[in-house]
Amino acid sequence: MNTQQIVPRRYLAKDFDAYRAEMSEHARIYFGDRIKDISESGLGGLVIDTCAMVGDSLSFYLDHQYNELDASTAVEAKNIQRLARAAGVKLSGASPAFVSDQRFFVKVPAIRSNGTWVPDVSLLPIVQAGSVVSDGTIEFVLLEDINLAAVDVTGALVASVKIMDRAADGTPRTFSVSSVGPCTSGRTIEEAFSIGNSFVPFRRITLSQRDVTQVISVVDSLGNVYYEVNALTHDTVYRARRNPTAQHDGVELIIDPIPAPYRFTTDYDQQLRQVTLVFGGGSATTLEDDAVPDPTTFAIPFRGRRTFDRISITPQRLLQTRTLGVAATNVQLIVTYRSGGGLSHNIPAQRLGSVRSATLRFPNAASPSLIAAVKATLATSNDSDARGGDDPLSLDDIRTVIPAARSAQERIVTRDDLVARVYSMSTEFGRVFRAAASTDPVNPTSSQLYIVSRDADGHLATSPDALKRNLVVWLNPYRLIADAIDIRDAQIINVGVSFEIVVTAGLNKTLVLSRAATAIAQQLSQAKLAIDQSISIDSLKNAIFSITGVAAISSLAFTSLSGAVGTRQYPGQVFDVNAQLHNGFLVPPRGGIFELRYSDFDIAGRTL
Repeated sequence: MNTQQIVPRRYLAKDFDAYRAEMSEHARIYFGDRIKDISESGLGGLVIDTCAMVGDSLSFYLDHQYNELDASTAVEAKNIQRLARAAGVKLSGASPAFVSDQRFFVKVPAIRSNGTWVPDVSLLPIVQAGSVVSDGTIEFVLLEDINLAAVDVTGALVASVKIMDRAADGTPRTFSVSSVGPCTSGRTIEEAFSIGNSFVPFRRITLSQRDVTQVISVVDSLGNVYYEVNALTHDTVYRARRNPTAQHDGVELIIDPIPAPYRFTTDYDQQLRQVTLVFGGGSATTLEDDAVPDPTTFAIPFRGRRTFDRISITPQRLLQTRTLGVAATNVQLIVTYRSGGGLSHNIPAQRLGSVRSATLRFPNAASPSLIAAVKATLATSNDSDARGGDDPLSLDDIRTVIPAARSAQERIVTRDDLVARVYSMSTEFGRVFRAAASTDPVNPTSSQLYIVSRDADGHLATSPDALKRNLVVWLNPYRLIADAIDIRDAQIINVGVSFEIVVTAGLNKTLVLSRAATAIAQQLSQAKLAIDQSISIDSLKNAIFSITGVAAISSLAFTSLSGAVGTRQYPGQVFDVNAQLHNGFLVPPRGGIFELRYSDFDIAGRTL
């Protein structure tokens, strides 16, 4: 009777060498009398190497796929996007910039009224929404009508009035009348899609342009209006309309609920930077208003049958219900949307000075020649900077959002919920670059939300008021009834770093110094600094010591930078560096964020 030796199997092999050693040992024990040569050059070695290579590849593949299940370790863009969608993150592209005070000017003749020279109000137009202004490259669209003839309760013009020129006797001949309105960056595009007769549940339509920031409207050839929702299960949308009694009750807008049987949601592809519209799964011929479908309408008919399966309901037809929206069929869809955005859209003041196209409406009857003369004088300019534009979220940014979004629900309970909800606001309303929440030290039921944005150059900047107002509207439906949220500007603290190092003899001092400065800049980059985050002195020293040639660090100090320094402007406030050094950390004040604004100038080093 032959007895084979039983060797316990070890399951710790993970790479080629470990697999080869394990199989070589196996071959020596069980096939030692038949296979004499298991060296790398022999036939047995070839078989073992091949099996080790297969095992190594499979092990790597399994490890890789396992890592792709976690957002913190995933590297493939498509998997990170899937994890983000599963966590409830609404992916979006570049965000547009916003300017709240785009000024429009017209010049009108002066007339005498009640013994005073005033502008001819009958020639003042309404600059209609949709008018386009530009800096020569980037377009901005007017979001609201601007009535230059609007008056207040006293009957005086709301618009600004300025005398343009005078007659020889000093009396005014023409006036410049101007008023402001909100504009957002991006091009408005209209695209048509022909939908066939076949019923396709959850039909997907991809828009041709990249970086879509807002789907303005979707209307079919039958006049049905499709509303955008966060999920197809939402059958009601809310629309804001102007309050006719705003002067009496102080409420500017009224929110009306609107039933939305025709609806869609958007899906953003991070790699292609394109938006896909996903429509409902129901057929318009079988609409039900019931929130829960009637199962009898989905039962399989038994006409003449005497036998049947245990399950007599078609599950697929349960999705063909109004509760998930109506699918577009045999119509032409007209999609109007706005595309474009990014940091480059944050245009400085007085730069949006070109009227690309404008629609003027004259409420009062006037001669065509006078109307043409007024139209010819139309001019524009932005009183303040256009802010809020930002580039699309990177894969690393998405990773940071996923954990907070996964724990967040349709309400704000924790501080993490609040921050996650801030980052999930649609890009058409602007984007917050960094946000942090903390409990109000005076009122424990109130939260203090600190936010900061970026300017056109990518530097930290105070968030515009329009973005804050949008945040208030965005956050209010999700907060608990007894909670209050106080939105504040994060304190920007611009710092400089000076250091002295000892370089190993024989090495290029200039090169070592440059590499040390680069290491400091990497440690203090925007990607590694957040609101209320301290700077570790030891981390900076370790980064410097990691540079080959650095023998010692003789000094490392911080300075506070503010105001104008040469040709550079620092918006940050004066900061007492020495007072905020605690146990090897440079600690910001409450709601503060550090910034190394100009790394080429703000890092000063020398060698000893």
